Amino acid sequence: MACSFPLGPAIYNLTAFDCDHAKSNFLPSPERQYQFVNPIKLAPIPSGDLTAGGSGDGIFFESNSAQRRYHKYAAAFLDDPDSVGLFNTEAVGTGTYVYPPAFTAAIDSGTLVGYRTLLTSAGQFFNDEAFAERTVYQNYLSRLSQPGIFSNEGTGLRPTDRGEYFRFDPGDRRTMNVPGNAVVLCSDEPLSYGSFLFRVVPKVWAMRKLGLTNLPCIVLRRTERRIGISLL
Repeated sequence: MACSFPLGPAIYNLTAFDCDHAKSNFLPSPERQYQFVNPIKLAPIPSGDLTAGGSGDGIFFESNSAQRRYHKYAAAFLDDPDSVGLFNTEAVGTGTYVYPPAFTAAIDSGTLVGYRTLLTSAGQFFNDEAFAERTVYQNYLSRLSQPGIFSNEGTGLRPTDRGEYFRFDPGDRRTMNVPGNAVVLCSDEPLSYGSFLFRVVPKVWAMRKLGLTNLPCIVLRRTERRIGISLL
């Protein structure tokens, strides 16, 4: 699985769906189609522009924009006394994992839907997961196109006949308007402590490194019936 451990993302004038607050007048159009984009394809910007606003959507790379490669060592031995064949020699052999670069994305205005997906005013959407391989990207699109709330991540996004383009169905979601700058610390598998350690904690570290600790943060919280969104 390709993941980037980004801060993900710093955003502006956010409208967060599914919150216990009154409706906002800033809502995406259900008639508009939004194109899914790999966030590392956004225009590169310097770290100083993350909170500047007015410069359009962009991405700051933690080190550089090159893909990261991790090499796996082979197992010292393979012990299978029952000859079950659970692990074959290829599975425990050497290998190379390709990861996208670590990044922080910024948008001038947007809407947070589900628990980590951002719709932008430019008619695009993305989340905190970047893709180094085309097959992984396509697999995620297929998953997002499923009607189930688990596969769809509760986004309300519905596929069209244009592949990467989706429509947004808000349903009866409640909304919250967040004026000014805010940082989204949400990620995949929000109820998993392991996900919190490997996906959210690095965002907090990056937030401190970039000097964004004075900004309000948007995080996930668990209610009695469902996952909600809180502003800290």
